[in-house]
Amino acid sequence: MDPSQKRPKRTLKPGVKKRRPPLACIQCYQRKLKCGKEFPSCGRCVKAGIADECTYRGQPHQKDVMTRLVRQNNTEAIPAPKVSSQDGLQKSSLPTPSGTGEITHLRRRGNFVQFYGYSYHMNFYQQFPELQSYIARVKATHPSINVARDGVYPPQNEGIARGQRRTASASSAALELLIPSKSVADALVQSYLDRFETTHRVLDRSVFMADYHRHWGDSMSTATSFLAQLLLVLAAGASLHPDIHFEKESETSIYVSIYVQTTEWIEVAESWLTSSTDVVPHSPCTIACHCLLLIAKRANYIQGSSFWTSTGALMRLAMAAGYHREANPAARISPYNLEIRRRLWTTIVELDVQAAVERGMPPSLRMNDFSTHRPLHINDDQIHESLENGGVDLPMEAMSDTSFQVIMLKSLPTRLAICSYVNGYDVAIEFEQVQELAEALHNAIRDIPDWKGRAADPRQERLAMYLSTLLKVYLCQYSLLLYAKFGCQSPDSFQSAICRRARLDASTTILECYQRLVDDGIVPKHACQTGLMVAALDLCHEIYLSHGPGVEAIGVTTSLGFAHHLLGAVEQVLKILQTRISRTLHGLNEYYLLSMIIGLVKTKISPATRSSNDTEAANRAIQVCTFLHTARASLLTCDSPIQPV
Repeated sequence: MDPSQKRPKRTLKPGVKKRRPPLACIQCYQRKLKCGKEFPSCGRCVKAGIADECTYRGQPHQKDVMTRLVRQNNTEAIPAPKVSSQDGLQKSSLPTPSGTGEITHLRRRGNFVQFYGYSYHMNFYQQFPELQSYIARVKATHPSINVARDGVYPPQNEGIARGQRRTASASSAALELLIPSKSVADALVQSYLDRFETTHRVLDRSVFMADYHRHWGDSMSTATSFLAQLLLVLAAGASLHPDIHFEKESETSIYVSIYVQTTEWIEVAESWLTSSTDVVPHSPCTIACHCLLLIAKRANYIQGSSFWTSTGALMRLAMAAGYHREANPAARISPYNLEIRRRLWTTIVELDVQAAVERGMPPSLRMNDFSTHRPLHINDDQIHESLENGGVDLPMEAMSDTSFQVIMLKSLPTRLAICSYVNGYDVAIEFEQVQELAEALHNAIRDIPDWKGRAADPRQERLAMYLSTLLKVYLCQYSLLLYAKFGCQSPDSFQSAICRRARLDASTTILECYQRLVDDGIVPKHACQTGLMVAALDLCHEIYLSHGPGVEAIGVTTSLGFAHHLLGAVEQVLKILQTRISRTLHGLNEYYLLSMIIGLVKTKISPATRSSNDTEAANRAIQVCTFLHTARASLLTCDSPIQPV
């Protein structure tokens, strides 16, 4: 008999069910051990040191999953562009762009690797597939770019050329010696109070100004902690005054002198904050100093790559002191100190969320991670009176010292959700959810009060315009990122067309707001920062798409010369970046990238002007590189520290 025709010795009786597969993991089942059934690895496998081998039936092995994730991440993580003497962008940093690919990159400098996520502004160059060939052509026809570039980046130390970092003294006498004259200090302190303290509440104005006037009356009795705070306030205020300190023979030496002065203020204050034995880690004074340090660094474009890690460390420091929880009466904290804690916590949260957006990272916390109440909507000189009356708020129609902070806090849940979606890994949402988030942002912008019409004097009127305009910029930044993410990663459809049009509106709004602030003399050009570069690149991308083959334009971008109008707005951003480089010696990569993209887009609109567009882009890069080379050489001669460009 054929063996294949033999019946099995054991047959299943009718009605008898098959054995249920074991719920234990394969490893515990084979070893005949009781499995805890935890996921992804059970407790027994974890204790045995074989957590990566713990596998349940019907699921892939964890090693295979991790290998696939690593391979996928390596495929999606694409390095950002950097000026190179060979072909404009380093060959290893150039992706093969796709309409739906993830925009991230890993930056490597030697053994030092940094990750930058989707909303990092320099990642948006990946949306231009022809950029690599365009830059290669420009550099081939204008090889002097390489010479100018090598003056800033020595070829043997690609992208990491820096000066010597001095060891700053942290003694009280060292801090005292750095305080400028009273006339200079008065101007810088007032600038800080008008432009920074109105948006990020760190100091009680009344207490700080009382200590400030007391210092000029008797400097010998001034506390070292106040001197550190004052230096950081001066450094932040100095970012708005490019020519207040020194008068030198040449323009370059003016900027170098300001750069050296503000850098020294920040370094000495940071040295005291991190090394002095007099610093109480969790005290409100120390938390305030850390906030001021981050604000001063960001205002002067110092150590921007560590801004996100610094805000995260500050958030953990504040949480260790309980700032994230509303204190109960048993804590025996005075109502005044409770209010100061609320202000500081809100400032830390806003700094961390903005740092996450600028670095392309998901937010560090969720709304249910903290229970701290919002700050009172009152002026600083009324805080004690308000607390005595049970914490009475001013109406939102009346502008107060905390208006910006209170209004931003209302939109925090929406902004956290958008940041999680844009920078999260493998996060997908439906178009209806995009609409809900966008509507929440629209309502937040609509509800910004009209303080300007109620201003009592010109100074209050300028402050009202500054706060309302900056609120719109911050909120439009999230609208832009939301629509850009969904629109660019969705197939060509009516929904993606809606997102492209909304992205265009948000981008133009941001640039118009900054132009209004600059034209009215409320902020200098180089102080325009939040959302600026992303808005400019997205405008260029929309023009690029509208003039590409087989791509349907969304309307006005190709009609009535509107594309040239948008390009004019983007070129204003280029002038802002050039002013920033002159003032801070920072921003070469942004300037270089945007100038090349503008040249590419102009050629896309009018191929007949290709030669002039190439020459214009090359001359812009050469001019800025030459200035930076001269300024950095001046710093090296006086052994001053040089920040990355």
